[in-house]
Amino acid sequence: MTITVVQSGGTLTDNATNGSRVFASNVTSGNKLVLMAFRYADTDSTDYTAGDLTKTAGTSTVANIARQAFAHINYQTTFYIGCAVWTADVTGTGSLTVQAAGAASNYHGVIGVELNASNGWDAGFVEDTAQNETASDNTNASSGNADSAGAAIFLGVLATSNNGGTVTITPDAAFTQILESQDEDTHAAGSTMYRIVTGATTDSFDWTISNNLGWTVAGVVLKEVAAAGDANARLIGGDLLHSNLFGRLVS
Repeated sequence: MTITVVQSGGTLTDNATNGSRVFASNVTSGNKLVLMAFRYADTDSTDYTAGDLTKTAGTSTVANIARQAFAHINYQTTFYIGCAVWTADVTGTGSLTVQAAGAASNYHGVIGVELNASNGWDAGFVEDTAQNETASDNTNASSGNADSAGAAIFLGVLATSNNGGTVTITPDAAFTQILESQDEDTHAAGSTMYRIVTGATTDSFDWTISNNLGWTVAGVVLKEVAAAGDANARLIGGDLLHSNLFGRLVS
């Protein structure tokens, strides 16, 4: 059972209604997409909706775009920061551009991750989600715990703000960072990351950040299809046991 990251990357779009990400290479039929976005707006706004992430160009075909986790704050009605995670299925190989919708004069980070699973994906691929937010200066951004029962991938997104200037962002060392933006004079401030685990894991999506006026965090845990079972296996008291040649159950 193996989940691998085929490609990942992100794009910052400044002072525009929408943010976009062009995948660097063709996406492949049968793979899973994880699409993340973080956004800063100078005026009050709303959560990212399920329909805010769309395919806008490319020769690939993509289906089942679904928002899985999201968070946002409105800081004293002065500015808005938010983030979200969507998933989608690649049903036809080809190039791909996706777009996260916003409002006039928004600042965006849009991230695309393509995943391959050796056993494929089924309807139960989302194992857990987590999200959290605060509208006060708090240097420890955390989603709270999310769980995997076995091999899985954790993917998370942070949006934060100091309403200008530079925000120092340090991701959890167990994760691999995809895109980070700290210069809020020019861009939206945020970070995205992932962690692949090989067994049962409880973890949270954590960042340490410098002085800020709040943050939002959203994350998902995805699993592939379970391997075909042993015909002689039985689940007893949470332990998987197998019959030996003499019909006795052994671990």
